[in-house]
Amino acid sequence: DWLELNLPSGRLHGWVKTYPRGQLHFRYAKLKPKDYVQAWLWHLTADLPTWLMGLDDKSKPAVYQFAPLAETERHAQLNAWVQLYREAMTQPSPLIMEAAWAYVSVSAKKPEKAEDDARKQISEKINGNKDWSTNSTRPPKPEMALLYQGISADELYNDQFLELTEQLINPIWQAKNASNIAEETHNDSF
Repeated sequence: DWLELNLPSGRLHGWVKTYPRGQLHFRYAKLKPKDYVQAWLWHLTADLPTWLMGLDDKSKPAVYQFAPLAETERHAQLNAWVQLYREAMTQPSPLIMEAAWAYVSVSAKKPEKAEDDARKQISEKINGNKDWSTNSTRPPKPEMALLYQGISADELYNDQFLELTEQLINPIWQAKNASNIAEETHNDSF
């Protein structure tokens, strides 16, 4: 299906793969924050349910179903994502997916640890992380090191990070947790 949306922040157009009963996204491994974000972005393009399949944190099969949203809500959220994308083309974004996902997931269980977990994820992304088996530090990905050079984790964990996390990542987290694990639907044909 051809997608064409005019949003205040720009125009989106391109091909979208939909099935009569919705959209399907999957990973043959543990689901990562980027999988939820990708499925959510596609979900925002249509008035259909979206299924995300993969392995959960315990390596067990998981199926999440995102229910359709009202058009105004979908377009408002897509607009916010397009704005973030455009801003990130000119300056490094404080929204590091793994850190934002850690923040919302820990906030739900232990709010007092959310900030520490988010800061740790930011630090690992921009500085690398400790490899305990070799007692050495793994460097960050080259693109992350270049993009965030001279910026500390403390500088990235700021009000803008928290606002973007609340605005963009929290709706995905809420939809994931509101989703029934759609066991009865994953055997149906799309």
